[in-house]
Amino acid sequence: MLTQTILTLAPFAAETTVSGVPSNHGEVRVGGQQVGYGDYGIGALGAVADAFRLINSRLNVRFIIPDPGEISTTIKIGEAVLVAVHGHQAKRIENMPQWIAGQAATPSSPFARATIIAHGHYHHAAYNTSRGREIISCPTLDAGSRWLRDQTGEWSQPGLACFRVKGQHATDLRFLEAQ
Repeated sequence: MLTQTILTLAPFAAETTVSGVPSNHGEVRVGGQQVGYGDYGIGALGAVADAFRLINSRLNVRFIIPDPGEISTTIKIGEAVLVAVHGHQAKRIENMPQWIAGQAATPSSPFARATIIAHGHYHHAAYNTSRGREIISCPTLDAGSRWLRDQTGEWSQPGLACFRVKGQHATDLRFLEAQ
């Protein structure tokens, strides 16, 4: 699906950046416990990146894959610094602003330079600002897991978060729902 999405959308852009982050959903587990920093989602992203290199695509596609142990990726877009992170580290969506501030307290952290944070994990769309940063909670392409609904009561329609970047800010933010 990722490969098809890239092949469909990339011809309409001068450059396409594809990024992923480790999550608790794709962790390699043994007996229910995480084992090291393995992540099936990151492995799949690496396979798609390898496929594009092998076919020597004429599309201008750049892949950003975090190093083992890294929890985020950083994409510089003009004046803006977008940091993508899964978000499960905060434990609850209400904790995201404080968790991000804690990460940003280390000057060398990508969060210290971030103007936009995009995260998932909580399976529903949301927008917040904190300490000069915009925080976009991206919905999931499916309706979310029954486990999350049972635990939190939260869910949303399947969808995507779409926005433009102007200066250091996200503009034209739209949450598109699947039809």
